[in-house]
Amino acid sequence: MGRLTLVLGLVMAIGPLAIDMYLPALPTLAAEFAVPPARVQHTLSAYLFGMAIGQLVFGPLTDRFGRKTPLIGGLALFGVASAGCALATGMQSLILLRFAQALGGSSGMVVIRAVIRDRFDALQSAQVLSLMMLVMGVAPILAPLLGGWILVHGAWHWIFWLLTIYTVLCVAAVLRYLEESHPPHLRSASIGRAIAGLRRSWSENMSVAFIAGRGGVLRDLLFALRYEADADGADHITIAVPRGHPAADDLSACGYDFVNADDKAGVYGLKL
Repeated sequence: MGRLTLVLGLVMAIGPLAIDMYLPALPTLAAEFAVPPARVQHTLSAYLFGMAIGQLVFGPLTDRFGRKTPLIGGLALFGVASAGCALATGMQSLILLRFAQALGGSSGMVVIRAVIRDRFDALQSAQVLSLMMLVMGVAPILAPLLGGWILVHGAWHWIFWLLTIYTVLCVAAVLRYLEESHPPHLRSASIGRAIAGLRRSWSENMSVAFIAGRGGVLRDLLFALRYEADADGADHITIAVPRGHPAADDLSACGYDFVNADDKAGVYGLKL
């Protein structure tokens, strides 16, 4: 578990590093390419946009082709795009390469969570996810410091060269230590079916999100979430909802089962 968690954490850190490590170089980029500061900020916008699009792409890909192959492909794209950013000669090319970088980097955000669900039980999943959140919290703090240190001792190009080297190390770790966790018999038969399953999941999650937000009760419900498994091994999310709560009737109307009810409180079981 420890070695796998370390590999997952290394891959998870790619996103924050790519976003935050080059931020100290924004004024330098504006001066070198002779563009307004607002134009340089498009490199960040392009990355965030690519990250959003990439997650939509890699979700169905991991359901169809497994976890490991899409992750390696995404990391390879991220590494090549990072090297391209280091060699960029114009702002337009840098923006496009940042978009490509984000497309590849988003593979880690999708695959890491899928692997955690595949490989760990409910209690272990909570522990590993908490470690991943720690990585996501610490990396944005350290990344600008590292980027600033590189600028003091070198050029902005080395920020992207360092990302390239880091990605190569991540690919090597994935190839060596990460085993495929989504066997062929559990995969979607086609990309179309994977997308259809994704749409069903969106529909269910959006309905729950709307209900949870109704009447300003989202915060209360989020803190009442629990992740557990039935006796048959089926994963569920449960939400503890007091009787008379504004969301209780809405959850029941959407078909979610109300279990362990008593006079004071109950639990809705939301199947994943």
